[in-house]
Amino acid sequence: MQLLYLFIREKDLLSQYIPHFHTIEKIINHIESNFTKTYSVEELARMAGLSPSHFRLLFKRVTGFSVTQYQINMKINKAKDLLISGACNVSEAAYLLGFNNIYYFSRLFKKNTGVNPSDYLKGYGS
Repeated sequence: MQLLYLFIREKDLLSQYIPHFHTIEKIINHIESNFTKTYSVEELARMAGLSPSHFRLLFKRVTGFSVTQYQINMKINKAKDLLISGACNVSEAAYLLGFNNIYYFSRLFKKNTGVNPSDYLKGYGS
């Protein structure tokens, strides 16, 4: 309960001190709801009604990641869930997450996790 309280308190503080916090939060929800698509900074900034440079700055301040890195991390985490659950194999996971090139997906996965995506099929994440 104390961790939940601290998380909520920190979020409230961020929303008070970061302009457009709720706008960025809506964009994050949009990205996560449409995880098969990869958005450019320009697209997201236009959705938020902000300039790309201002959007980039605010997004990093809220999430701690660049727009690109945030999308990659989100996709890799979703891939882990799909692979651990056994819902699909590596090729299917890559395709479901919007990757057209399985080799690129595998390299990105390994770069971000330190292991191959096929290792998750073997129960690595369990």
